[in-house]
Amino acid sequence: MLLLGNVVNSFLEEGLFRGVLMTQLGRVVGPVGANLLQAGLFGVWHVVWPLREFLDGAMDASTALGVGAGYTLLSFLIGLAFGGLFQATGSLWAPWVAHTLSNSALNVLQIAVAAGPSGTLGLRVAVETLVVAALSLLPGLQLFRR
Repeated sequence: MLLLGNVVNSFLEEGLFRGVLMTQLGRVVGPVGANLLQAGLFGVWHVVWPLREFLDGAMDASTALGVGAGYTLLSFLIGLAFGGLFQATGSLWAPWVAHTLSNSALNVLQIAVAAGPSGTLGLRVAVETLVVAALSLLPGLQLFRR
């Protein structure tokens, strides 16, 4: 169920942030501006996780603020990378696969680490970076092109 949830979540987020927002924003602000804007919105979109932990009493306010800032920045950078994959391939397939793989790896790491999401922030950076880098270097990346 967790992997199916990652497939669906990644599909919806890629469709919204890269598919709809980058395409529509690109017409107004160009490709670089569109990538920056969608990545910024993608970052803000993910602040809900530390906010939820704060509201559930799992984090105090100062920890939630620090984790929220770090998670927003991290999600912004990941959004830039996924946006770059979308622009490089002209297709949602590459960022969707990268997103699904990285979320799945993250979820497995979160299950394995008792500290929860805030304790795995550094691991997420490493996993996301490796997955996106590996996908962008694949000689068969053209398989993802439309």
